[in-house]
Parts: sequence; C-alpha cells; structure tokens
Amino acid sequence: MSFDTADPSLYSTGMTAANNAAQIAYNNAKLQGDAEELAFKKAQQAFTNASTISTNFGYAPGGNWLTWGPGGPTQPPAGTATMGQIAQGQTLANQQLANQVAIAGQTGYFAQPTPSQYTPGTVLTAASTTPGLGNAYGIVNTDGSVQMVTTEALAQTAAQRGTTAQALIGSAQPVDWNTLQALSQGPPTGPAQMTQAAQQQQYAQAAQSAGITGFFNDPTQTLNAYNQRGQSIGGQTFDQLPGDQQQYWLQYNQNDRTRAAQAWAQGTNQALVNAGTPIPGQNAPTLQMQALYGQYGAPTAGQQTLAAQNQYAQLYGGAGAPPTAGQTTMAYQQQQYNQWLQATQEARAQWTAQQNAAQSYMQMMANLRGPADWAQYQKVLGATPQGTRDLVRAAAGQYIPGGGATTGVQPEAASMNSLYNQLTGAQTSGQPSGGQELQNMQNTLVAPNQMAPQTWNALQPSQQQMLLGVWESQGYNKDDAANLFKQSLPKYATSAPSAGAFRLQ
Repeated sequence: MSFDTADPSLYSTGMTAANNAAQIAYNNAKLQGDAEELAFKKAQQAFTNASTISTNFGYAPGGNWLTWGPGGPTQPPAGTATMGQIAQGQTLANQQLANQVAIAGQTGYFAQPTPSQYTPGTVLTAASTTPGLGNAYGIVNTDGSVQMVTTEALAQTAAQRGTTAQALIGSAQPVDWNTLQALSQGPPTGPAQMTQAAQQQQYAQAAQSAGITGFFNDPTQTLNAYNQRGQSIGGQTFDQLPGDQQQYWLQYNQNDRTRAAQAWAQGTNQALVNAGTPIPGQNAPTLQMQALYGQYGAPTAGQQTLAAQNQYAQLYGGAGAPPTAGQTTMAYQQQQYNQWLQATQEARAQWTAQQNAAQSYMQMMANLRGPADWAQYQKVLGATPQGTRDLVRAAAGQYIPGGGATTGVQPEAASMNSLYNQLTGAQTSGQPSGGQELQNMQNTLVAPNQMAPQTWNALQPSQQQMLLGVWESQGYNKDDAANLFKQSLPKYATSAPSAGAFRLQ
C-alpha cells in the first residue's frame, strides 16, 4: 500500500462542511413541517455523516448530503486508506527508518525502507532449496515483513478467516526463495549503501594497515564497493548496457534499477575475478614501501631492503648480495690484510736491517783496508818478489826494497768476492788464505821500534799502511806503532856520533 501525507487544512474544511450540512438539514426539516426533535435529529445525522467521512478520509464526501439512502453522500472507493491508517502507516514508516538508522550505526550500511508491494495478510510461497521439504509459506505483516508459517499454522489462519487451508495455499502468491528469506528477516528496504562514517572509518583503517604492511587497499575500490555502485571492475556501468540487457536484469529485480545494477555488477565482477582480472586500487605499494626496497611494486620473497643491501655492502663489499656460507666480512679481510702487511713490513724491515748491518760491516772493513787485496801487495811491488815474506824481511833490515820497481802484475780490483774471501779466510786461485798470511806476518814481523828506517823510507805508502795494520793486529795502537818507529830513529843533535840500540841498516 502507499501512504499519503494528510493536509491539516482538510480537517477544518471538513468540519465547516459538516456544520453547513447539519444546518441545511435542520432548515429543510422545519420547512417540511417536521417537529423540532425530528429536525434536530436530521441535522445531527447529517453532521455525523459528514464529519465521520471527513475524519476518516480527510475530505468531504460528494453527492447529495440531504438525501437519505441511495443518492445520498458518496462514500470513498473500497480500499481507500483512512486518516487513522495513514497516521499508523506514517508512524510505522518512521519506526522502520529509525531502525535502519540504528542498524547503519552498527554495521555502517544504510538501507532505505521501501513500501511493501504486498497487502498485509497476503500469503507468499516459494519452493524450498532443501530437497524433499516442499514449499515454504509466509504471511505478510503490517510493516511489510513476512512471518514464516507451517501448513498447520495456515489451517488456523484459514479458520480465523472463514476459509480453508487448501484455499489459502491455492491463492498464495509465488515469489523467489531469496525474496521470501529477505522479507522474513525484516521489512522491505532498498539496496544497502555504506554510510559516510563507515567509509571514513574504512579509509582510516586502510591507511593504518598500509603503514604496517606497506600496501594500501582503497576501500572505495573493493569488490563489494564496485558491486554496490553497480559498476564492473573494468569500468563499465549498468547504464552503458544495451536496452534489452538492462530489461533482463530489471525483470528479475522487481523493476528496481538499483537492485538490477547491483545484481548485474555482482555477476559480472565475479566472472572477471575468476578470469584473473585484478581489482584496481588494491595492494598498491606505499611510498614507504617503495623507499624501503627502492622500486615500485610488491617485493618478492627474500628480496632485500635497501638498508640490508647497504649493510651487506659495508660488511662484505660488492653490490650488497647476501653472503655465501663461509664468506668473510670486509672488516675481517681488512684485519687479515693488515696482519699480513704488518708481518711483511716487519720481515722486510728485518731483512733491510740485516742488509744494512752487513753493508755497514763490510763498509767498516773496507775502510780499514788499503788496496784490494793486501795478500797480493807483493805482486805489484818489484821490491818484494817473495810476497809478504820479503816485506817482513825488509822490515827486519835484511834488504832494502827497490824504489818503484814492479813485477808487472796487474793489481786486483776490490770486489765483494775478494772482500768476502779476506773476511772469511776462504782460499782462491791456489793462494794461501788471507787468515794464514796474516798469521805468518804476525809471527815474523819485527816490533815497531825495530823497523829498519831505510826500508821504511823505501816502502810505498800502501806497504807502510800494511805494516801498521799488522802491528795493530798484534795489539799495538796504529798511532802508537808509528810513534814507536819515530822514536827508534837515530838522534843527530850532537856532533859526535853515538851508537844506539837500533839497527841503522
């Protein structure tokens, strides 16, 4: 049924019309010669008829109010809602609206109450979805909801109405099972729509979840949201369908365009999802997620973050790939290198020190020697053809070496081999070792104060240095040996010669 809003001005108009009708009835009765009592009753009846119709239906009846019986006041058509029914319906509608508002506050979805297309008391029936149970029955309530009943309850209802259960079952209006179940849960409503508060809450939850997971799922682009809007995830809308397809969906959704669009969207989207079509706006990586991995899109299993790559690069070097088993860190490699470098530097420093010590020792020895090989001096001096033996004999005054005469033998240049042989006493070229030569000279050379002056003067400077070196090896100080030789020279201070303890040869 439909409910119309009553106009308060109709009540005042109806009362005025009723008063006028009562006055006219009274006047007519008096003109006909009726007694005062009868005229008053006619006027009262006219007023009652007019006021009753006006009160019940909100408007003055038509027809001739002064005529009794047929041709009198016109009654409203059968089924016209009275003012009381309208008020009751409005109260019921307000209650349903309040209920849906309360439900929306709890669920976040608001469904607009809609008038029922079934008259209260109508019996509805639908085939049960459970095999073997037969049909299900329900009786429409005043608010449009349905009370499910059994066949036994139908028999009681039929008895109250003065009919039979078979008659009620035969006149039951068939509906689909989903419609019967929906009406059994409450009065009829339009499609459920998400409230703005629920949308804001969902968006806040999605944003909070994105901060934890790194992926944002737009609540306005979920599959359910697309279905509610009557839109496919591919972007098509119900209104874009050809007219025959729209009519098909409207036919099975009580010609409700919103219901038809939602039903079409639900079926279409489910098919698209089954075919692998992605839902737009879902699993979109946040800026934080992109900054975490350095790329757009969902990371793969085991993918490293930029921080991990940098840390691996710092620890192990390279491009930041995960280390393999047993791979050493850069710090460990650096430590090993530092230890190796330190050991190498120490070994090199030790080797250098040894080389420097050897060079210094050899340099020191070289500074203490004269020509390349003192053991071969006699080869370059013609005055000592017998080598060091003649040199020692000459020092003892056995003969005076000739000046400047040589044997013609080339002197041997100083070399590492010659120095080594002299230091170690090695024997080369079949000659006596340097150590043996030195020992022979030490055993046969005279003391410094017994050196023959003529021989000393005839010796070359290198020969003189050689003798001083031998005396030094015997324990004399080199300068002391030279001084002792000078002290042994004859003194010519007096004119009378005197013989000393020194040989003058």
